[in-house]
Amino acid sequence: MQRKNIYVTQSDSAPDLSLSLNRDLTGYQNIKFVIGYDTPKEIIKDSGVTITNAGTGSVKVEFASDGSDLDQAGVFPVQIEMIDAAGKKQTVTGLNIHIDKKIS
Repeated sequence: MQRKNIYVTQSDSAPDLSLSLNRDLTGYQNIKFVIGYDTPKEIIKDSGVTITNAGTGSVKVEFASDGSDLDQAGVFPVQIEMIDAAGKKQTVTGLNIHIDKKIS
């Protein structure tokens, strides 16, 4: 499977990221957007991630207004974790986030 790519700029906080997971999210209560930074640790966004259309699997990711969610330049794996009402977890993989270095 070819990985899908997301392109953003370091320390940006807008625009929000809209994704279609192509699966029914009805009954899912907790969605996490995980960036696999090398150091100091991965970023797990469990706030600011909302389901915009459960039937089509559409979600929106809002990045921190201070830019801290995207503070490391580079290419990192992304996973989206979904937890349903029974506590069962499903993870979507196959994504990379390309964070371009901010030119100052």
